[in-house]
Amino acid sequence: MDVAAALAELREVAPHVRAAVLLDDSGEAIASTVAQPAELGRAARELIVAADELRRSQGRTLVRLRVLTRDGGVYAARGERGWLAAAVATAAAETLVFYDLDNCLRALAQTAGATA
Repeated sequence: MDVAAALAELREVAPHVRAAVLLDDSGEAIASTVAQPAELGRAARELIVAADELRRSQGRTLVRLRVLTRDGGVYAARGERGWLAAAVATAAAETLVFYDLDNCLRALAQTAGATA
């Protein structure tokens, strides 16, 4: 499964996901469900970097992120291929969002392992 197919499947099985972006280890957008992946990628990267700096100052490593707003939230999870971040609807259950993100990241890791 390629990255575009994995993100399309994520949107299909997770209706609470409004948009998603996969960031590589340098924070660049690899793929996205939106027409302007650079903008979504930049916003996600800024949130991840800020949260990572806070966690590192506490001697911890960031592997998941959840930021809630009145209109929804941003969730991100770390995988072998980088960070997968998603903008979600307000009513999304945290455990379900992370389950969906983790499944997508696992599918991407298996694909990368099969082609390596």
